[in-house]
Amino acid sequence: MYIRKSSSSFLFYMSFLLVFIGFIENLGTSRYMIMLPLSFILLLFVIYDGSINKRAIRIWFLFTFFSLLIALPSFYNIYPHKNNFGYTFDSYFFGILFKSTCTVCVLLSFKGDKKRMLQLINILLIINVSFFFVQFFTVYLTSYYIDPLYFFTGERQRYFSNFSLPILGVIYRPTGLYEEPSTYSAFILLLIASKIYLDKSIDVLLKVSLGSIILSFSVASIIYGMLFAFLLFLKSKGTYLKHILSVFLPVIVVFVIYIALSRVNSVDSATSLRNNLFIYFFEQSKLEVLFGNGMLGIIPSLSDYMSSGNLWGAGVAALNDNGLWLFLAIKIGLLGLILAVFLFFKNKKNTINRVIFILILMTKISFMYFGFIFYLFLILYYKED
Repeated sequence: MYIRKSSSSFLFYMSFLLVFIGFIENLGTSRYMIMLPLSFILLLFVIYDGSINKRAIRIWFLFTFFSLLIALPSFYNIYPHKNNFGYTFDSYFFGILFKSTCTVCVLLSFKGDKKRMLQLINILLIINVSFFFVQFFTVYLTSYYIDPLYFFTGERQRYFSNFSLPILGVIYRPTGLYEEPSTYSAFILLLIASKIYLDKSIDVLLKVSLGSIILSFSVASIIYGMLFAFLLFLKSKGTYLKHILSVFLPVIVVFVIYIALSRVNSVDSATSLRNNLFIYFFEQSKLEVLFGNGMLGIIPSLSDYMSSGNLWGAGVAALNDNGLWLFLAIKIGLLGLILAVFLFFKNKKNTINRVIFILILMTKISFMYFGFIFYLFLILYYKED
């Protein structure tokens, strides 16, 4: 009994470390050197235990096969899909294969235990959100910013806002363990989405996590954070706290909108970059807009810039800068995007899960990120309550 309990705890900590590192996307491919042995250890334990879950394996196989299938038109240059910026089929497929395999190893080690998965998600949120607030209070109280990313990658986190407010002074935008506030908010939203999918209760951790998204002061984060907060507010019970918040809600909303507008006015260039990507997208042919450019393709007018690693030269920051929805539309077209939303709504009936999925589409997540693949596996593996 003691040996089994020790083994279970060991697998939990290995799984937690694997997912934790996998989520920190800004560490780049260097984190694979840690994820690979961790996933291998988990797989060995699962094989030794002999309790391989067929559902998890089936999801892994279908996901991997579908990922391969949708990339084939690009590989063979079947119009409008194309292979036009030097991204190889091998890089795409092995990237998907590695991340999906890491994810299924975690699912197999948990043996379908929803409580253990929820515990893992909660710990991930606690660590990320706690560090965010350490940054938040430290920088506002001392003007010193704790930057862990610089220590590992040599790149500075983008926490300046370029504006200040009366009395409050300079406004900072803490980024947690990520490069930008919007990136932090996107991954926290993925974790919140996973948490709510497993457990519908609205606890303190969820509220604090959502608050950190808004306090990151990214304009997009403020928008979907406030929308999500309003949804939870409507669904919460009619307590005295809810009535008090109802009174102060207009003031809170006006204050947050003021900060969002101040941020927008301070970074006209960022707005132009996003507008440029819209222009490039809708300047494509009708077939490219409707069906996309494929997994290995990109908007033709951006292909040379992408190949040379100089999207900024075209006045564009990143393909996912306008949100996951446009990134998907670039790859699989507007029809593919609509189909993806339809399939999600058809299989997931809960209103909150549906709303959160739409909010995720507004974030700067890439569908190639480990965090997004982990979220997809979680909602495919565990049945909706």
